[in-house]
Amino acid sequence: MKKNRPIIILLVMLILTVLVVFLSCRYVTQVKNGQILKTVYLFNLATDKEKELTQSEFVSFSESNVSPSSSVIIETEKGKAIYKRDEKTDSLTLSHRREWNYQMYLAFKNPNRAFTLDSLFQEELKNENIVAQTAVSFFQGDSLVSCSNESLCQAGIALDPLVFGAEHDPRQIKLQAYVLFPCSYLISQLPLIWGLILLWLVPVIFMYIWQRHKRVEYKVVVNPVTPIPAMISSDASEWIEIAPDVFFNKKTRGLKDRDHEVCLTRNQSLAFTCFLEAPDHTVSYHVFCKEVLGRPLNEDKSTEENKKLNQAIRKSMAQTIQRMRKDLKDFPGLSIENTSGLCYRLNIKNSFS
Repeated sequence: MKKNRPIIILLVMLILTVLVVFLSCRYVTQVKNGQILKTVYLFNLATDKEKELTQSEFVSFSESNVSPSSSVIIETEKGKAIYKRDEKTDSLTLSHRREWNYQMYLAFKNPNRAFTLDSLFQEELKNENIVAQTAVSFFQGDSLVSCSNESLCQAGIALDPLVFGAEHDPRQIKLQAYVLFPCSYLISQLPLIWGLILLWLVPVIFMYIWQRHKRVEYKVVVNPVTPIPAMISSDASEWIEIAPDVFFNKKTRGLKDRDHEVCLTRNQSLAFTCFLEAPDHTVSYHVFCKEVLGRPLNEDKSTEENKKLNQAIRKSMAQTIQRMRKDLKDFPGLSIENTSGLCYRLNIKNSFS
């Protein structure tokens, strides 16, 4: 089970990643489709607004007085447009025929109306705080009359066209709009996308921390101990064996046995050396302060200043001894004790001296 744990974690991560990517794609598609539906509605509003802004001088069309075989005459400020009626036209409802004839009037009056519609479309989008590039194409039958942006028509999303007239009629009017949403705008419309990212990120972080914790828990800490004879043979002049398998290095201030090694401070090393060189490993307070601390005790105790100075020196001496005792806890054969209240003695079990 422990051997397969990385594979299991990798599979879980893979499944979670695929799930988050799938949900993100579905969510992005849903939001994008919602934006497209809004733009379709706004384009219809733009065409209605165009009708309100367009002021025709005269449009003559009467369904009741025109026979099916007659022609449709549209009179504008630029002249007359005559279209012969046919069966396809008669198949349309009255409202559709009126709308179709009105669209033909607008086409005759302004063949470049695609640019006008594009501007009105942009205004409607700005009113709804929708950021998108737009383009509008105006077709009559299969012929392109005008286009506001040909490159965007090829790269953008084509909206549902607005078609006026009979099917496959050469006079049919088609208004086609295109939109292109910037990526930054689509991301701003995806508040739940951060929740999906957290859905992926939080378990990943949790699994990583859990895996690291397991590694630390099962990791076996091994402190390799180099055989003492080998170390001594490498530089026998630096290490001194003060007891069986206990060595002291005056140069590096190191003290070690087969299981432990400590590095003494400068004062601790001086004190340890002083203990080793002293008879019976016993050092008086006066010698300790002079040789180790470099601050001998004042013999004249009559003044208050000398008393305070001696008190400070003794305090430093006691702190040094206390730190030495703390470092020697890992060495059962070494200990420091007070003797007669005037000396310190280093006890070395099975000492060679």
